[in-house]
Amino acid sequence: MAEAKSTDEEMYHQLVGRAERTIKTRPRAKARRVKDDVVRARRFKVLRSAGEDVCEFSYRPRACKTDHRVVAPRKDLSVERGEEVLFRCFRANDPLELII
Repeated sequence: MAEAKSTDEEMYHQLVGRAERTIKTRPRAKARRVKDDVVRARRFKVLRSAGEDVCEFSYRPRACKTDHRVVAPRKDLSVERGEEVLFRCFRANDPLELII
């Protein structure tokens, strides 16, 4: 965990998800998101995902003779209240700790 936090910014790269499957028919119309409108109108503080990064490095525990590959994900989050963005932060492996 400490090595994932101490890695340089340039080691992280954007996580690319799988492409959605192609639909052979006409896609359905999506329902309107009412909850999002209510949250913005009442100016509640909300976390929104702005992207995900991933970092890979090798790690050798003290008692082992071989290296292990570690993949450390990190989320780029924006904290918003209403229409304004208060600040952006990164959340690493530990969900209770924010890296700002």
